[in-house]
Amino acid sequence: MNIIVENNLGVDLQNVLMVLVATLIIIFIAKKYFWKVVLQYIAERQQYINSQYDDALKSKQTAEALKLNYEEKLQSARLEASSIIESGKKQAQQIYQEKMDQSRQESENLLQRTYEAIELEKKHASESMHQQIKEIALLATEKILKEKVDSNTHDQYVDEFLSNINE
Repeated sequence: MNIIVENNLGVDLQNVLMVLVATLIIIFIAKKYFWKVVLQYIAERQQYINSQYDDALKSKQTAEALKLNYEEKLQSARLEASSIIESGKKQAQQIYQEKMDQSRQESENLLQRTYEAIELEKKHASESMHQQIKEIALLATEKILKEKVDSNTHDQYVDEFLSNINE
């Protein structure tokens, strides 16, 4: 049996060798004249990418530091605001208490002065009433005795009369 393998792919050894030799020549020429330029471009590009990456990291770190700083300041501001509000409440309560104490003291003073004024009026009224009673008693005594009684004797009679009433 005779097996004949036909070349269905159209691959010829001579063509393969020619493509291989041409590729090697192109690589050799590219390496000789362009390889350094390409490697230099790749190195510069890599350096640029690395610097951009480093800048991005620095920016991210700076942003995180600023964020932490901002959060600390915000927390500090909240605490300060809370402290100010609490202080204001305490001051308002203290002022309220002082005003209430002052008003209470003023009303007690006014009440005390009023009581004193009433007592003074009672005393004046009592003295006036005593004086009028003395005068009436003097008139009554004069009519009864048909004589004039001096004021010392009159006062003595009235005092006796009043002491009898008070008992």
